[in-house]
Amino acid sequence: MRYFLLTIGLTLVVAGSASGATYIVRPDGTGDFPTIQAAVWAAADGDTILLTDGTFTGWENRNVDFIGLAIVIESQGGNPEACIIDCEGTPGEVRRGFDLHSGEGPGAILRGITITRGLADGGCGTLRGGAISCSNEASPTIENCVFLDNETAWGGALYCHTASPNLTGCTFRANKAWSRGGAAYCDFLAAPTFTNCTLKTNNTDGLGGAIFAVPGSQLSLVGCQLIGNAAGGGDGGACRCRGALVAVSGCVFTGNSTAGSGGAVACWDCSTLVAGCAFTSNSAFGSISGFGAGGAVLLQGNLQGNSSPLISECEFSGNVIHSATPICMGGAVACWIRCMPTFQSCTFTGNTADGPTSSGGGVCSDSDGAPTFENCVFSGNAAAWGGGWPILTRLRWPRSSVVSSRATVLSRAVRWSYGIVLPTSRTALSVTTRPRRGAGYGAMPAHPVNWITRSSPSARRVRRWGATVALP
Repeated sequence: MRYFLLTIGLTLVVAGSASGATYIVRPDGTGDFPTIQAAVWAAADGDTILLTDGTFTGWENRNVDFIGLAIVIESQGGNPEACIIDCEGTPGEVRRGFDLHSGEGPGAILRGITITRGLADGGCGTLRGGAISCSNEASPTIENCVFLDNETAWGGALYCHTASPNLTGCTFRANKAWSRGGAAYCDFLAAPTFTNCTLKTNNTDGLGGAIFAVPGSQLSLVGCQLIGNAAGGGDGGACRCRGALVAVSGCVFTGNSTAGSGGAVACWDCSTLVAGCAFTSNSAFGSISGFGAGGAVLLQGNLQGNSSPLISECEFSGNVIHSATPICMGGAVACWIRCMPTFQSCTFTGNTADGPTSSGGGVCSDSDGAPTFENCVFSGNAAAWGGGWPILTRLRWPRSSVVSSRATVLSRAVRWSYGIVLPTSRTALSVTTRPRRGAGYGAMPAHPVNWITRSSPSARRVRRWGATVALP
C-alpha cells in the first residue's frame, strides 16, 4: 500500500514539474518580461507564456524564435481576435511573427493569437513565410490562430521546409504570395497537417491561391474549408501540388478561381487521395498557355503512366471552366497526360464547360487517360460537346451508375476502345437534348445535358431527341 501511495506521489511530482512556470507579457511592456522574445529567452521546456489582450508591436514582439524549446505561447483570454501580433511589415525587411528552425517538436505550441501584416521581403533566401517560417525538422503545434493580411513570395502566411507543423482550428484570411501559395508553401520534405482550418480569400500572382506543394512534400487537409481563394497566374485556385503526397478528406471547396486550370485543385503527378469532399461553384478561366481544364479539379499524370488518384464520395456541383482556347475541358474534373484516376460514389451535377470547343461538362479525359468510375452519378452537366463526360480514349465503368437529366439509370456499362462508353444491349438510354444542325453529332446547344455518342467510327450514333433509345 505504501509503495502504491509513493508511486502516486512521484507521479504527481513529475506531473507538477512538467507543467513548468507561467509568465505574463503585456503589449505595453509590463508584466514578467517586456517582450515576447525576452520571455522565451528566460523560459525552459514546459513553461507557458501568456499574452494579454491587445496589440503587440515592435522589435522582439515579432520574428520571435522558439530557440528549440517545448514551450507554450498563447493568449491569456483564448480569443485570437483580441490578442494580436502586428508585424508592421516594411518593404526590404523580414518582419514575420515567428521563426521555428531548431527542431522544435509538438511541444512547441502557439495558440489563440492573430498574426497580421507580416512581410518577408529581405532579399534572396528570405522571401518565405510572411507570418511563420518552419524549417530544419520543426514540428510545432499551432491551434486556434488567425493569419491575416500577411505577404511574401512563397507562402503568404506559412512556409515549411523539412518541417511538419500541425495546424488545428486556424484561419488563413487575405494573405498573399507574389509567386506561390497565397496562404502556405510546402517545400521539400515538408509535411504540414491542416485540421478544421479555414483558408479564405487568399491569393497569389502565380500558382496555388491558398496552398502550393512541391515534389517531395506531403500535404494533409482534414475537415477544412477553402473559400474564395484565387490564383492569378497559373493553376490551382485553392491548391496546386506537383509530385507530392496529397490526402484531403471532409473538406469544402467553394468559390475558388484560377486564371489557369483547376479552379479549386490542380494536382500534377501526385499520389492523391480525396475523400468525402464537396466542390461547389469553383471556376477556371483557362487563359494561361492556351489551355483550360477542370473547373474544380485538374488531375495530371506523367509520361510513365503511374499516376492513379483516388476520388471517393465527393460531390461536384456548379463548377465552371470558361475558356475560348482550343482546349477547354472538364466543367468539374479534367484528367490529363496518362492520368488514371478512380472515382468512387461521386456525383457530378450542374457543372459546365463553357467555350466554343468545350467538352465534358462533368468530366473529361485526354487521349492518354484511363479513368474508372464506380457508382457515380452525372446529372445536368453542360458543354459544347459531351454534357456529361467525353472521354477520348480508354474508360472503365465497373459497377457504375450514370444518371441523365431524367434520372434514367444506365447500368452494365461497357468500354469501347475508341472512347465514349455506351450501355450494353437492352439497356435504355434517355437522350434529353439534341445537337445543333450542321454541328455534327454530339455538339451541344447552350445548356445540354449528358449527350452521349460512340466515338467508334463504325458505331451507330444516338441522335433522337427526347426519346428513349434501346441500343442493340
